[in-house]
Amino acid sequence: MLHIDRFMEKVIRKYGHFIVYVRADKNFYCSCWQEHMKEADPLCNICYGTGYKVKLQRMRVRSRIVTVFETLPGLKYNSPAGNFTPKAFVYYFMEKHHPKAEDLILEVEWDENKKVKRITDKHRITVADPKFGDDGVTAFYQVYVSHEEGSSENNKAIATHKNETE
Repeated sequence: MLHIDRFMEKVIRKYGHFIVYVRADKNFYCSCWQEHMKEADPLCNICYGTGYKVKLQRMRVRSRIVTVFETLPGLKYNSPAGNFTPKAFVYYFMEKHHPKAEDLILEVEWDENKKVKRITDKHRITVADPKFGDDGVTAFYQVYVSHEEGSSENNKAIATHKNETE
């Protein structure tokens, strides 16, 4: 019998890569949170634009470019040149990571000491879809993201956070 959770763990370990997962603690607001506007500074170098206290974790995930953009709401944009669809990704997480909507995924370059050199992409999780095994228990997560603008300050800030390893 195929155990999908074990199969996905093997796939992620063999074909995955490390990201920095930004987990928002929604019990504590960041100093950039603007209560009257009900929004955070998207370029904040403390919370990375989440508006909350954050915890950074190094995780191995599998990602791929989404090929059917039209099924994902909000991915078409108007520009002076016409409609276009930006690159969109789907990520696969092992069950133990419990990704949540509104958390962030930072694609980063790592140095030889497993320290972050710089952030290359910043994505906000829009949907964290649990996938169930035969026993009805969550086996892994399929996660959809939208691209977020970052800042050079985010690169400076990430060096000050204590990272947790997988």
